[in-house]
Amino acid sequence: MLALIAVSAIAYGTREITRGVTASVGDTMDPRFVACGSVLNPIPSSDLEVSFPTSYPLEPRSTLQPIPDNVLSPRCDDRLAVNENFAGGAVLGGLIVLARSIGHAMVASGRRAAPGSRE
Repeated sequence: MLALIAVSAIAYGTREITRGVTASVGDTMDPRFVACGSVLNPIPSSDLEVSFPTSYPLEPRSTLQPIPDNVLSPRCDDRLAVNENFAGGAVLGGLIVLARSIGHAMVASGRRAAPGSRE
């Protein structure tokens, strides 16, 4: 069971660094977002563009204030940093649990992990 948890944590951490993310760039009532890419393949700051959800009506779009370009890059950097930190924690936690599960498997099979170790 521990091995399954470990593999799941490692897979989840891997997903966090490879999937593309978006960051909200408007206030609470503003639905605009920017596509940031992934931790491994971020979109360059010169190519970042503000987008609307497809379900957002066309008429209100023109009434919203424009978002300056210098806001987009910090939002993406923050969002990607969160994903990077979370992925690192998930993979590290998964490796720790995996090492523990290997230790349990070795003891269960009758072998000792190291001479003089406690059982």
